[in-house]
Amino acid sequence: MGLSDNAINLGLRQAALEQAPLPVVLWSFGLLNLNQYQDVLNWQYQHE
Repeated sequence: MGLSDNAINLGLRQAALEQAPLPVVLWSFGLLNLNQYQDVLNWQYQHE
């Protein structure tokens, strides 16, 4: 997705604090656009 380590770490910390899924947190912070968000959800679905 091209996210920096800092962006991912921020997302992981915030996801833990909010008890929210990482993709939702990344999207809410504007780190993923809607197409990237859908790509992450599709990837998760395929790897369950």
